[in-house]
Amino acid sequence: MDDLIDTHCHWQDPRLESRCSEWWPQIEIRGWSGMVNGTEPDDWERVAAWAEKSPLAKPSFGIHPWQVTKARGDWRERLRSYLERFPGAGVGEIGIDKWIRDADLPRQKEIFREQWKLAVELNRPITVHCLQAFGHLLEELGGLAQPPGGFLLHAYGGPEELVEPFLGFGAHFSFNGYFLQERKAAVREIFRKLPEDRLLVETDAPHMLPPEPFRDEVFPEEHAGENALHHPANLSAAVRGLAGIRGWTLGETASTTTANARRLFALSG
Repeated sequence: MDDLIDTHCHWQDPRLESRCSEWWPQIEIRGWSGMVNGTEPDDWERVAAWAEKSPLAKPSFGIHPWQVTKARGDWRERLRSYLERFPGAGVGEIGIDKWIRDADLPRQKEIFREQWKLAVELNRPITVHCLQAFGHLLEELGGLAQPPGGFLLHAYGGPEELVEPFLGFGAHFSFNGYFLQERKAAVREIFRKLPEDRLLVETDAPHMLPPEPFRDEVFPEEHAGENALHHPANLSAAVRGLAGIRGWTLGETASTTTANARRLFALSG
C-alpha cells in the first residue's frame, strides 16, 4: 500500500521522537505522508522541524482543548506566524472536550473560535478533536463561517444521529485502527455508512493504539502487548479495517482515502 496519507498524527511527540530511528525508515520506504498536528505552543517548533526535515510531514499548528491553559500571552500572534511561515499548513488540533476532568468549556470554546476564525481567514484546513461534547461543537459551528473545503473531525466516536448535521457543515471523518476493538461496533457501523468522499484514515500515533492482531509488524517482540509503542506504520491497521467495513479492496481504500485527503488538505499529487 503506497501513497497513503495519515490524516492525523503527532510525530513530534517525545515518545515517537525518541524512537525515530526505528519507525522513520518504515515511513520513508513506504512513502506515506503524515498530517503532523501540534497541540500547544511549546510543541509547534517541533512540528515545524518535521516539516523542514521531510516532505512527508505536513504540518498543522493549534491548541488542543486539553491544553487551553497554555494559551497565554501572544499565542495568537505566534500561531499566525507559524501559519505564515508554512503557507500550506493547517490549523489543528483544535476542539472541544468534556471527557477531560475539570473541563473549562467556556475557555475551550473561546480558544476554539479564535483558531477557527484564523483558519477561515487564511483559508487553511482545520482538524477538530471532540469528546463527549458533540452538541457543543455543533452549536459553535452554527455561529461560524465555514472553510470552503470543509474540515476533519478526527476519530469520530459520537452519536450516529449527529453525523448528518456534521456532514452539512462540511465534516470529513478519519477512521482509526483503534476502532477495530470489539466494543467499537457502533462506530464501525457509522463508518460503513458515511459518504465515500468524506472518508479518511489516521493513526493519531502515539495515541489510540489499535488492538494487537491488527498492529503492523515493525518493532521487535518486546514492543507487543498493551505497552507497545503506537507508531505511524500502524496506519495499515486503519486501512485494512476500513476496507473490511466498506467491502473494498486495499487498493480501493488507499486510492479513495488518499484522494479525499489531498482534496481536503490541498495537497499536490
